[in-house]
Amino acid sequence: MEFSGLAAGINPQCLQLAHAAVVQHPPEERGRQHAVAHAPEQRAAHLPRPLGLRGQKVPHVHAQQIGVLQQNLAVLAVIRAGRRREVKFYAWLMPASTVVQAIIGGITVRTGLLWWTVAVHLLVSMVMVWLAVLLYVKIGEPDSGTDELVVPRPLRWFTALTAVTLSAVLVTGTLVTGAGPHAGDKSALQPVKRLQVEITDLAHVHSSLLVAYLSFVIGLGFALLAVRAPKPVLLRLAVLAGLVLAQGAVGAVQFYTGVPAVLVAIHVAGAAACIDVPPLIRRGSVMAAMGVR
Repeated sequence: MEFSGLAAGINPQCLQLAHAAVVQHPPEERGRQHAVAHAPEQRAAHLPRPLGLRGQKVPHVHAQQIGVLQQNLAVLAVIRAGRRREVKFYAWLMPASTVVQAIIGGITVRTGLLWWTVAVHLLVSMVMVWLAVLLYVKIGEPDSGTDELVVPRPLRWFTALTAVTLSAVLVTGTLVTGAGPHAGDKSALQPVKRLQVEITDLAHVHSSLLVAYLSFVIGLGFALLAVRAPKPVLLRLAVLAGLVLAQGAVGAVQFYTGVPAVLVAIHVAGAAACIDVPPLIRRGSVMAAMGVR
């Protein structure tokens, strides 16, 4: 069995996630800012220019352009293929969400990378990654037929509780970053305001929710075993549990090593991977129903 759905979430939007959490100037830019701090008369000439001005490199914008092209091609493909309305709806959500994300990104820059704007920017990116994988899952489902629920209602409610817990983990994760040392700008002239909450307390809340989410995932696995869920579903759930464990390990290393920037990027990428897997669990059940291994 191939976890090709993970690739569906690794698009230019996913590459923006770490950028939304940790945006740092290159060494030469930081050095120039340090020199400017000792030369007040030269500050105006050396201050970073607004995003999008001529001559400034903006890889984040290039990634968005590539992502929009991919999304438009996906919309064109499902329309030409005559797929069902549900598939077309999810396909159109991709370019629509990119427009919303571009607006949020502009607000984030205009407000000077305030912590809460960066948090919203990141959370919307996570939703976009989830939608991309969900589109992949919907495309793989047949257009004819109807869904048949084979899982007891209490177990479906438990699955919903697990999803809510994951959302809480993501939100508290952005709060930890907002209170942390990585503001996205190293400028000594215009320091970025941070979330004025003790980061240790936020980290404890974040890690506790992660433990709760992992417990729910493991409990869900045993429940699915009890109802004889298809093997592809259980395998994907095991992958999700492994990813959550890895996320916990990265977070612990971050906490005890002073939150190095590179681990923040890895942690964000891991969160995107955790977002990818739940829709693939649904695909596992569809594959089992179709007799595909």
